[in-house]
Formats: sequence, structure tokens, C-alpha cells
Amino acid sequence: WTALCGTNDFGVITSRAFPSEGDKEQPSHDDHMSSRLTYQLYLDHLLSFLSDYVTDTLSSAPQLDALVFSGGIGERSSRLRADVLSRFRFIEELAQTQGGLDKAANEQGQGRREITKKGSKVPAWVVETSEEDEMVRMAEEALQAATSR
Repeated sequence: WTALCGTNDFGVITSRAFPSEGDKEQPSHDDHMSSRLTYQLYLDHLLSFLSDYVTDTLSSAPQLDALVFSGGIGERSSRLRADVLSRFRFIEELAQTQGGLDKAANEQGQGRREITKKGSKVPAWVVETSEEDEMVRMAEEALQAATSR
């Protein structure tokens, strides 16, 4: 991404690709166009990866239980989530809602919200994650395994 638009920060890429009129600083034409291209390439790559799973779901042997958006991009980029869901709108009731965080899950430290209508053939969720905590957990497991030998 850096080679295409000078940054690998997806938030910066999205804000340059789709600037709001109220933004204090508007991107230059070159930044806007290169960020737009980068966004479209990322979206295309993601959709090509997901397409096999989505089309298999429509067959007699479904392979996709849900779409889950997590991590920095999945949690923070409502634009990307909307673009992905809109490309798969042919799936029965795969429509974005304005659902809030699941309170019970949030109280347990697991923020999640469903972003499709109840009863969707393939539900979509935003699940908050902590990559740092997961890396610490994995390192602790590896250390314990190494010291127990």
C-alpha cells in the first residue's frame, strides 16, 4: 500500500479516498486518486477471497456461517463493511442495520454487534479484538511449552 499511496494506514487511505466536505484539509488530487485506487484494490482482493465462500453458501453444502469483521480495519471502517455487504446483497436479507454493541458481550469485555438484519441467511458481525492481548497470550503459551520440555 505504501508504494501506491504513501501510507499503510487504512484510516488515512479511506479519508483521502473519500474526503468529507467538512474536512479541514482536503487531499491533493494525486493523494485522492492513489488512495482511491488503493482502496479499490484492497476491496477487490477481499471480495475475490470471500466470493468462493459466499457462493458455496448458496449451494447445497453451505460453507459460510457468518461474515465477521474484526481487527483495526474490520472494526473501524464502516465504509469497507458497507461496500462488502452491498456486493453480496443478493444473499437473502444481507442488509446492513444500525445495531449497537451487544450489551452482554460488551460487559464481558467482548464488544460485538450484528450489522445484518435478524434472520439473514448469512449474518455479519463486527467483533472488537485486541491483537496485542492475543500476541501476549500466544507468547505466554509458547514460553510455557518451551520451559516444560
